[in-house]
Amino acid sequence: MVDNFKIIIISNPKPIIDEPIIITNLFNNGLDLFHLRKPFNSITETEKLLENIPKQYHNRIVIHQHYQLTEHYNLKGIHIKNNDKNSTTDHNIISTSFHSINELSNKNNYQYVFLSPIFNSISKDGYNSQFTLEELKIAQKQGIIDSKIIALGGINVNNVKTIIGLGFGGVAVLGYIWGK
Repeated sequence: MVDNFKIIIISNPKPIIDEPIIITNLFNNGLDLFHLRKPFNSITETEKLLENIPKQYHNRIVIHQHYQLTEHYNLKGIHIKNNDKNSTTDHNIISTSFHSINELSNKNNYQYVFLSPIFNSISKDGYNSQFTLEELKIAQKQGIIDSKIIALGGINVNNVKTIIGLGFGGVAVLGYIWGK
């Protein structure tokens, strides 16, 4: 692919059979980062999942809830949700999600940010792109879309070249990997 182009996989929000094995295999095959997003999991369920992923990969996991687990499991950091952006935290904030070009003016507060949905979502019915290709090209020319911006939403093998051409720093994939 392109140097420093990130491939991030976001967990299915629901439990998956053999999930720790699948996640481990993804890392074994070169996965850069894994976003653990299990909004329905208790802290105990999240801990059980983490305990079944080899420790050598924990520093490549970003967690979306139960932020207190970050230090105990030596996780890369947290993905802060919209409703948590104004709260203070001692945890290592890595990323957040934005849904408009204008919001990207705050991108420098993070290591990287998700911009979504770039294409119509695979995993969320009716969650359609709010961006035209022309808008994205203009944002790239203005330096708004750069290596800190990760494309999310409707990503598949057929549109990754478009994402690269638009100057995104990587892709985050959920629906294409886990299916509906």
